[in-house]
Amino acid sequence: MTTINTSTLAEIREVNLSYLLLAQRLLQEDRVSAMYRLDLSE
Repeated sequence: MTTINTSTLAEIREVNLSYLLLAQRLLQEDRVSAMYRLDLSE
C-alpha cells in the first residue's frame, strides 16, 4: 500500500470516529432532535 493510500485511510478513520463520537453525544443529549438531524430511523 502506498503512503498516500495509508494517509488517506488514516484520515477517513479519523473523520469516521469524529462523526461517531458526535452522533453519540447528540443522541445522549437529545435523542429526538439528534435522530432528526442525523436522519436516523428507530
